[in-house]
Amino acid sequence: APADLNVSLAVHLDSHDVSLSGIVSVQDVFQVPSVPGKKTQKKQPVKKTQLICTYCLKAYVCSRSFRNHLRAHTMQEASARFPDPQKVLENSSEIGNTSLTHVSNSPSEGESGNKFKEVIGHIAGISSSTEWANFCNMMCEEILKGIENKKILLPSALATSLVGQVERIISDIDLCNSFVDALHICDIFSSQVLDQFILEFSLNFASEVLKFISKTFREDLPRRPQQAAPEELDMEDRQVIYYIAGSIMRGYLKIARRSQKSVTWQNVVSVIKNKVLVDKPTGDLVDSEWTSDVDRGGLLYVSVDCQKFFVNLTKVVFQFEKNNGSIDYMDVISAVTNSSISVLWDNIVSDSLPETVSINLMNDVVMCYCRTCGRGFAKRRLNSLRSKPMVSMPTRHLVASRKNR
Repeated sequence: APADLNVSLAVHLDSHDVSLSGIVSVQDVFQVPSVPGKKTQKKQPVKKTQLICTYCLKAYVCSRSFRNHLRAHTMQEASARFPDPQKVLENSSEIGNTSLTHVSNSPSEGESGNKFKEVIGHIAGISSSTEWANFCNMMCEEILKGIENKKILLPSALATSLVGQVERIISDIDLCNSFVDALHICDIFSSQVLDQFILEFSLNFASEVLKFISKTFREDLPRRPQQAAPEELDMEDRQVIYYIAGSIMRGYLKIARRSQKSVTWQNVVSVIKNKVLVDKPTGDLVDSEWTSDVDRGGLLYVSVDCQKFFVNLTKVVFQFEKNNGSIDYMDVISAVTNSSISVLWDNIVSDSLPETVSINLMNDVVMCYCRTCGRGFAKRRLNSLRSKPMVSMPTRHLVASRKNR
């Protein structure tokens, strides 16, 4: 080390004295204040208005679900209009006499046919007796068991239930024997001939019950005297109806393509293709003339029965047009369900679909048609206020074709 450097003056630090315990944290001395919170009141959850069903007092928040629920009550009201079983029982003897006439008119040949005619002749001789009245009453009670406690609206579903009940009757040997005992003829004719009579008579009796209920259904339809008579549709109206009917059915084919895993939708598509749509126009060709003129290969043609359904539906929709041009879908659906238009729909679908699916499909078709008519009503009212009427683009070339450039 240089001579002028005084080492004694140097500071010596002991490593044991080096410690951080004596250091005071800044945070212990000064607390950083937190940001004051906003003085706001807590928002109270807003409860949506509940829609209460006046039939069963069930509450709904979704308006669409509420409308579907009311639609179900509409169908229940319509199906409840079927005559009371007591009313059918009061006419059991008349129904039985008509059924006996149909059985007697059926062809019977050979030895067994002659024996069958003998049974018919003997029963015809006691048709005014108490035994015959009791027999018809017993048969009517058993037939009606197939539809009791059921809400049946369409004739095809009613016929299916009645035929199913007949099958249960003829398969019950004890029940068939009780019918024969009521007529007191088991000792006169063979059991084979009597079984044949019970089979044919029960089928004809069920058919007459179906006719009686259907007739009562039509007679009990509600009348609306306050509404104006339906307007007569001209040729142009019917042509537009034919076009719209095919357009509506196309929408269900698109839905089915998106729901290929749904068995119900595939059944619906099968019914539409086989019973609603046709390859070429049939029936009144004038109705499909406009559709054929604008068809470039992608339009659909409906059957004669489907065209008849939409024509009658249009008359109902025109009746329910309000002063402001709007249409109440529920009123139209209720009118269709409570009229013979539902029978026209059943003539198309028949028993190819379950009754619930068939009715829901019919109601949806009615709603789609009401929307289309509603847009037409609105456009008609707007055109009445314009100096130059406007038409939709798909039909513009028919009324105002552009010049060829």
